[in-house]
Amino acid sequence: TVVFTFTPGNDSVVPLPDGVEVVVTLPAGFTPGVITAPGYEVTVVGNTVTLIYTGVLLPGETPPPFDIAATVSGSPGTFTVDATIRAIGFDDDPTPANNLETLTVTVVRPEIPRTGSEVARWLGTGSILAGIGLVLLLLTRRRRRRDGTLAAT
Repeated sequence: TVVFTFTPGNDSVVPLPDGVEVVVTLPAGFTPGVITAPGYEVTVVGNTVTLIYTGVLLPGETPPPFDIAATVSGSPGTFTVDATIRAIGFDDDPTPANNLETLTVTVVRPEIPRTGSEVARWLGTGSILAGIGLVLLLLTRRRRRRDGTLAAT
C-alpha cells in the first residue's frame, strides 16, 4: 500500500468563488483504497479519483490536504501519478500550465525468501543456533551443581 498526500491551492491572482475540482489519475496496477478528504466530495471510477471542494479560495489559499491510499499489484517499476486542478465555474485560466502536477513513483519488491531451499536455509541456521543455546544452558546448569552454588530451599 502506498499513500499519496495532495495539497491543492489557488496560485492565481483572483479569488475562486466556487472552489476547485482535482482529478488524480493513478497508473495501471494501483487500486484506490481509503481516501481521507475532509470537506471534499469524492468520486472514484477505476483508477481515477475526482475530488470537488466547494467554497471560496482566495489567491494563495489552499483547501484542506487529502490522502489517497492505493494498493499496488503487478510488477515493480517506475510509474507516474497525475493530478489536475481546475477552478469550478472559471474557464478563463490565464496560466493553465500550472494546473497539472506529475509525481514519479518507483515500486520495488521486498527481498524475502521465496523458495523452499531459501526458507530451509534460514530454518536450518535457526535450529543450529537454538541447539547451541540449549547445550550452553545445560553446561551452565551442570557446572553450578558441581560447584555447590545452587541451593535448594
